[in-house]
Amino acid sequence: GMSGGVSLVYSTFLGGTTGDTSGAGIAVDRKGLIYVIGSTKATDFPLTDSAYMSVTWGPQDAFLCQIDPNAGALVYSTYLGGELADQGRSIAVAPNGLVYFAVTTESTEFPMAGYAYNYNLTAPFGIVLGVMDMTQSGAASLVYSTYFGGSDIQEVRGIAFDAAGNLLVTGYTLATDFPVTPDAVQPKAGGNGDAFVSVVNPMAFPNFLVYSTYLGGSQGEVAYGIAGDSAGNIYVTGYTLSPDFPTTGDAIEPNWGGGIDLFLTKLKPGIPGPAGVESSTYIGQRGVYSPTALVLGRDGTIYLVGS
Repeated sequence: GMSGGVSLVYSTFLGGTTGDTSGAGIAVDRKGLIYVIGSTKATDFPLTDSAYMSVTWGPQDAFLCQIDPNAGALVYSTYLGGELADQGRSIAVAPNGLVYFAVTTESTEFPMAGYAYNYNLTAPFGIVLGVMDMTQSGAASLVYSTYFGGSDIQEVRGIAFDAAGNLLVTGYTLATDFPVTPDAVQPKAGGNGDAFVSVVNPMAFPNFLVYSTYLGGSQGEVAYGIAGDSAGNIYVTGYTLSPDFPTTGDAIEPNWGGGIDLFLTKLKPGIPGPAGVESSTYIGQRGVYSPTALVLGRDGTIYLVGS
């Protein structure tokens, strides 16, 4: 590398000319291939011949790309969306190469595939979770797709894998009927919009929903980042306006700081009710705090970044 600096190994633009494109999620596989998800209004976004969807449908579609930085080439690229606006939000690559994605959508006709958990959008704004096999072409490249959520506005913000290969999903919901499991730490909505933490397995029909819970106090929450450890614990971060967000005795800040504060919570699926909250804290004072990502170190250290 360069002395006193960092050499730029790979860099590229990605987008079309007829409308805005924004990236929202990125992942890398064991071979160093890069996966990107986001949203585009461009009708000429760069695609591969293997694309699942080769033309736009709504005013804004999600896009998913697989990039080989060594060759500087798009290996797979597709639009994905329905008749209204879609936002690609998060992407993760499984060890077997399958690509998991999360989309927020208004579209009632988003493409479904496999034995969907829910074929119908039941809210004005909902979530789609799915799986792509980017070694396939056309229709075969969308392995699984389903709507997910309750009957009011909700958005997905982050996905990750747990140690068992299930998909961890988080975001927020205004719905009072968001799907929960019997071991939820919080089976009912707290009020004014809550974070949700769900674990799903798209390949285990009909046992798609592994774990799901609300997480929040009497005011609003939005979750952004999620991670799992080898012991099956789930870590989630977001922001909260609630003075009564659940915290634990080991909290860095057990009490609300009076602003829009961060929360960082560790959950243990399988233990229903408040006992399933292993650890939980506020971070922040008056003012606005918002996280953008959470990463779990191999030694159990939690890394949090935001603004």
